[in-house]
Amino acid sequence: MLEASLMQLTVPAIALLLGWLFLAESPSLLALLSTLFILSGIALTSWAKARK
Repeated sequence: MLEASLMQLTVPAIALLLGWLFLAESPSLLALLSTLFILSGIALTSWAKARK
């Protein structure tokens, strides 16, 4: 159940990437920073789960 909820958190990061690739949108610094925080949180959660 935790993996599914973690994957849902990647939706904004994927949307940012796809907008940049296909729509030539330029991401703002805030959007890039937010994506970094989202992906870092997912990585930390996955790492903590793997340590158990």
